[in-house]
Amino acid sequence: MRALTRKGLLLAFISIAAMASGMAAGNGLLYFSGLSGLLLVLHAYSEASRWSRALEALEIERVNPVVRVNEGAEARIGVIIRNKSRYRLPRLTLKEHAPPRAGVGDGYINGVGPGMEALTWIRARPAPGSTRWSRVEVVASDPLSIAVAYTFRDVEARIHSYPNPWESGVNARLAPIGYGKPLRAPSRLGMEFLELREYREGDDPRLIHWPSTARLGTLIVRENRAESRVNITVILDHGREMFIGTPGKAPVDHALRLVAGLASIVSRLGGALYLYPFNGLKCMEPRTLHSGRAYTLSLEILSRIEQGAFRDVEGLIECISRASRQHPHSILVVLTGPGMDWGKLALGIVDNARGAPVRFLGVAMPTGQTGIEELIRVHEAERLEGILHNRPRGLWIGYGSAEDLARVLAGAVMPWI
Repeated sequence: MRALTRKGLLLAFISIAAMASGMAAGNGLLYFSGLSGLLLVLHAYSEASRWSRALEALEIERVNPVVRVNEGAEARIGVIIRNKSRYRLPRLTLKEHAPPRAGVGDGYINGVGPGMEALTWIRARPAPGSTRWSRVEVVASDPLSIAVAYTFRDVEARIHSYPNPWESGVNARLAPIGYGKPLRAPSRLGMEFLELREYREGDDPRLIHWPSTARLGTLIVRENRAESRVNITVILDHGREMFIGTPGKAPVDHALRLVAGLASIVSRLGGALYLYPFNGLKCMEPRTLHSGRAYTLSLEILSRIEQGAFRDVEGLIECISRASRQHPHSILVVLTGPGMDWGKLALGIVDNARGAPVRFLGVAMPTGQTGIEELIRVHEAERLEGILHNRPRGLWIGYGSAEDLARVLAGAVMPWI
């Protein structure tokens, strides 16, 4: 496809007006100036038709279709183009039709001859989680940008961005209440026997059950109810409402950082983190992250979180009920956000917990500064007002800024460490 740019249309209009004025006034210089401008526009448009045919024969390939990067770091996506036509392509601009959370810019290539190939690197600064897209727009333009030819291609790309944990903010708030060095504390062995299982990396050697080990020929350990410093069950809502707001400051971004912080604490204190991703409709396959490798495994899982469907509150309550039944002796943390019926959810948690220790952490509002985000923040604050003052015993709710959430997280986790 080809078209005149805004500059080209303006030049054509001015040229035609100059020709008309020159003819009316008998001014030859003005007339020929307008004619020269119009011929320049027609020439650029004619060239664009050749570029259009060349673009149709263009081959595009990703150097690295899957990119992994830490949050805040710059990702580079390589794109190779091959000119299979007999026409030379001028300056090319590659425009990625990526989601806003990918933070992708444009790529540029200065001229590709017939039968040649060229490489460009496109920079991105993605928000935490996974983003993927396929559409790329390739635009060929002349040096004056009078006319352009463009085409669209489907070439898949995906970015996995590892979140930065909020561990520092959480640990800083544990220090004033007598737990200044929580990461060096020895794990509790516990007294109540639950089951025998195979040894996992990070298990205390004192828990090895030697008779079973000798009989089976592999390390077997006793699992006790209070063997770990902290066991945490996390319900992570990544439905569509969680992606409202500025990339990097949306509720899902805060939630991902909180999970990474909790996994870091579990890695160093011992215990396990049971992660239940909720895609807006139902629980996805839960993942158990044991101490030692909990943090590194959590980053890999969190970097693959994608936007789900619009939230079903009943589905979320069922997910919470399932998690509390499967892990009744661990602290339960629920991370959800805007558009939630907080009263219904709070009652659903209490009714379905069946005596399990419940801690609720709600990521209630985006922290961006756009007008829409401010309206959402005010609306959610009004809905939370009654729950904050009349919440059931053992229910913690945090909302607002990163500092608010870290403070409530510390208050929720501390009694169980």
